[in-house]
Amino acid sequence: MLAQVDDAIDGAAGAVGEVADGATDAASAVTDDGFDLIGDLQDSASDLISVFTTWIPRIVLFLIILLVGKIVAKWIARVVRKVFKKINLDYYLDKAGIGAPLERAGFADSGVFVAKIIYYLILLFVL
Repeated sequence: MLAQVDDAIDGAAGAVGEVADGATDAASAVTDDGFDLIGDLQDSASDLISVFTTWIPRIVLFLIILLVGKIVAKWIARVVRKVFKKINLDYYLDKAGIGAPLERAGFADSGVFVAKIIYYLILLFVL
């Protein structure tokens, strides 16, 4: 019976020693790397440059698409405004009773109102 108690104590002591050795190994692994300020700064700068070189072309492409979309939207709005002026849309809207509310809203020319709606819808689509 005494031998069993000795074996149990030796086993527990061995387990505690193994845990302590593992903790020491883990602590030494952390302290072995040390504090490398220059290396960390170089890694951070490299990561920052990598992010910029990835995103700059995307941003430039977005701005180009936005500019082209805005030009196309203005051109289409101008065409719509001219077509509505040509077909005399104001007369038909006044006859339908829609002209007065548009004039109160600040749109004396209904073609301008519809052209602005189309312009902003195209810009929304481009975005």
